[in-house]
Amino acid sequence: ALLSDVLKSGVYGSSSPDRIHSSEITLGAAEKGRNKRLSGRSSVIRALFPPLSDLKGRYPYLNKTPILLPAAWVQRIIRYIRSRGKAGNSVKDTLRLGRERTKLLSAYGLIGRLKKPGSDAYKPAVNRSDKIVDTGAYLSSLQELILEGHEVSLPVVGSSMVPFLGDGRDRVFLRKAEGKLKRGDVVLYRRKNGDYVLHRICRIRRRDGTEFYDMVGDAQTQVEPDILREQIIGKVFRIERKGILKTPGSLYWWFFQYIWVNIIPMRHLILRVYTAIR
Repeated sequence: ALLSDVLKSGVYGSSSPDRIHSSEITLGAAEKGRNKRLSGRSSVIRALFPPLSDLKGRYPYLNKTPILLPAAWVQRIIRYIRSRGKAGNSVKDTLRLGRERTKLLSAYGLIGRLKKPGSDAYKPAVNRSDKIVDTGAYLSSLQELILEGHEVSLPVVGSSMVPFLGDGRDRVFLRKAEGKLKRGDVVLYRRKNGDYVLHRICRIRRRDGTEFYDMVGDAQTQVEPDILREQIIGKVFRIERKGILKTPGSLYWWFFQYIWVNIIPMRHLILRVYTAIR
């Protein structure tokens, strides 16, 4: 059933307008399943009034003037009303498809019932030595969302980012890696063998006009060199650690971005002490 829905949703070309609009309902239902604060909000309301992060890619003026978000909402609604006469674009069909797709994903345990971060059903296939690695369509789908300008969240799987993040307990929030990346940033990138990994930039080098990024997990001392910018998919802009949201600028974030990244050779000794007293 999931494969059938994917094929009907435009995998071989443009999808119908009602399926495109119903995707907002599905994304709203997924977000409600992950965030208890949104549990009372209608996914239809989310489709009508998406958050700023969802609209920046479609309305570039929001990047410079976020206060114009209400104007973007009005623009979307007017555009939708004008297109209602076209085939395959009715409010009724949009709502029906949104509900059907939400019900389908809930039946497979992908959204709705999974409200606890780190739930097993959210975990992709992993390589335990790295942070997050997926061999199927899960992270490929998230990659598409990130590159389209959406913000996505991902459960932590693996121990390579300890103590910054905990395996099976914490969650990271990513957006497209735009602008200049800095030493200490945590990014999701894809290796040439197809593996997805979440590590921290520990060194940036320029050679023959090309920037190369060296990566390392917070629990590791072995550096992975020469990652190219085009391999980097998203940048972590917020984390949920032990149920508490942490953002850049906090003391916790500052310590790992500017101190921990400078003491790579000493990490094993410090982590041994950390593990003993934890």
